[in-house]
Amino acid sequence: MRGCMNSDTDIAHADAPARAGGPRRDRFDPRPVLRGIVALSLALAVAPSPARCDAADLADVLEKAHQAIDKADDATHGRDPGKVSLLLIRADELVDKFEKGSGLGVLIAAIDAAGAAAGRQEFAGAALEIRRARGSISLIPDYIISRGAEESSRAALAAADRGDAAAFGAAVERLRDAVLPDILLARLHDTRAAIARGRGAMVRNDMAAGRIAVEEAKAGLGGLEYAGGLSRATFNLAVGAELLQEEALLGARDLVRRAARDLRLAIDVAPPPQREAVEAVHRIADDLWKRMNRPRDVDPAALREAAARVEVIRQEQRV
Repeated sequence: MRGCMNSDTDIAHADAPARAGGPRRDRFDPRPVLRGIVALSLALAVAPSPARCDAADLADVLEKAHQAIDKADDATHGRDPGKVSLLLIRADELVDKFEKGSGLGVLIAAIDAAGAAAGRQEFAGAALEIRRARGSISLIPDYIISRGAEESSRAALAAADRGDAAAFGAAVERLRDAVLPDILLARLHDTRAAIARGRGAMVRNDMAAGRIAVEEAKAGLGGLEYAGGLSRATFNLAVGAELLQEEALLGARDLVRRAARDLRLAIDVAPPPQREAVEAVHRIADDLWKRMNRPRDVDPAALREAAARVEVIRQEQRV
């Protein structure tokens, strides 16, 4: 009687000498290949995927960087350079993570490449670079004028579809104005350079020099927060004016309140030459917010004027 056969017995018989009276059949054993496929699948399943930050993740990273630098500042008043150095290493790692996660380098490269492609009349490539830039813009809404970035990038895409180089170039410049990516990246680089100086001072056991460097690192991150505060205030004042014009008082009041708060924060980190101007526009925003329940006919125009004044201050960061 012929016995039952499974894959194991079948393969084992295939490897055995052929039975008398029958030809030998060499059979392919699939098991090693299957085992390899399964192992590869498992490895891919458990392999970590590249981390991708979103806006909330980046805010958390930056907050931790602030905390590390503040702790390093406190430690410079002690006698343990090793502790200061470790805190600065941690701060540097966090600032580097924010820089890479924000995509600012990619954003700058994409905007530059878009302009270059349009100059060569390569509008398909120019549009591709604008789409690449839009991906980075979505990660940093707290540091840019989001509506301006959205409108200008869409205008650039429309101009690329039409093959209109002049309109494309104008839209790209408006995009730069809305984002100021070079300024944001420069603030991060300033921070990391100051951290490096602080670490060097700790190697020399020079607490005084380290203290100065840590203060400069704090100023670097403060410059990033200053840029963000002005961007948010510009947006909130402009949209608040539109809502007030439409008599949407609750929405307008909330946005003006946010603008006043952001300007108050910007005052604390403003460069000395701009501090007085920021204080002046903050007073205007605060006064408008306080009387928002009984607005005057001139208040929408006053909010638009305040938004324009903040934008002038914001653009002065380029100087």
